[in-house]
Amino acid sequence: MIGELSRRAGRGSVGAVAAADVAYLSAAMFSGGVTDPRDACDLIAFDRLVVAGAHDWAVFFVDAIAAHLLEHTAPAEMVTSEKAEWLAEQLADPQAQNRNVDKPRSEASSIAGCMAESPRALPLLLRLMEGARSVAPALPAFALRQVLAAIITGEGPLSNGRIHFSRVVDTHDVALLRRVLTAGGGGEGRAVSRQEADVLFDIHDATCGAANDPAFETLFVRAVVQHVRSASRLHAGSRASLSMPSADTRNGAHMALDMLALAGYRPELDSLVETVAVADEPAAWLTERLSREGRTSPACAALVRLLADRAAAMPASLRALVDRAA
Repeated sequence: MIGELSRRAGRGSVGAVAAADVAYLSAAMFSGGVTDPRDACDLIAFDRLVVAGAHDWAVFFVDAIAAHLLEHTAPAEMVTSEKAEWLAEQLADPQAQNRNVDKPRSEASSIAGCMAESPRALPLLLRLMEGARSVAPALPAFALRQVLAAIITGEGPLSNGRIHFSRVVDTHDVALLRRVLTAGGGGEGRAVSRQEADVLFDIHDATCGAANDPAFETLFVRAVVQHVRSASRLHAGSRASLSMPSADTRNGAHMALDMLALAGYRPELDSLVETVAVADEPAAWLTERLSREGRTSPACAALVRLLADRAAAMPASLRALVDRAA
């Protein structure tokens, strides 16, 4: 039935009232859940035809696809790399690959360039990540890419009718980024992945010099430091710390406390002498990312200051970059 509706309806022709009817009928049809992947594909295809304001449809659609992946597709309660790739390919806008939008440059995943066109895509991704015990890094990275695309263009399904200047990170964007990052660790709360950190750097690079919301700088620095600590096999703390309020990262004294807090530490003042060693591989990655655009932003300056102040050992290439910027 959903497949037939998809074939008969023209793009954008399904109004809110009709979508509510379809949601009611679909809920009745799939009262036992969407167990067949072909039905899930049909629902996602039909969703592209539904207008943004269809609340009843949105509730049904998000619940149905999330339950399909978390309850009716093994392994239960887990979003594996295979599930993430399948979902990204289903949600992708077929025309997105041909648009002149900044292309992802850092992810090796085959879903890196996929862009979703539905306003219900990000709510679905959040529902999956927040409900799963384990989440493959590709899924939060895919969700972050959706936010990146909206930031670059200032339009699209995530704008949801609000005024958004292109290449500027506003308060709403920061809230979305924070929620994606917090949920992206899954039930195990693993540290920020390389894929996610790369997208955050892409957002930073795309908006360098813009009047971004100040909270983005703090979130960016916290997430990158957490990733570097984890990749260096150091204690990285919980992703929940990414949502903690903090002092301005430009204030060196408060920054040292803040950067330790991001890793889950609540140190006494006499323990602030703790230093860390950055491993070769994450150091090479960080050096390349900090050098890529040839520009020094407040956020990158905060990262460099932190490295200069806190890292007892680091590879020569990263030490040279830190010394030049200091």
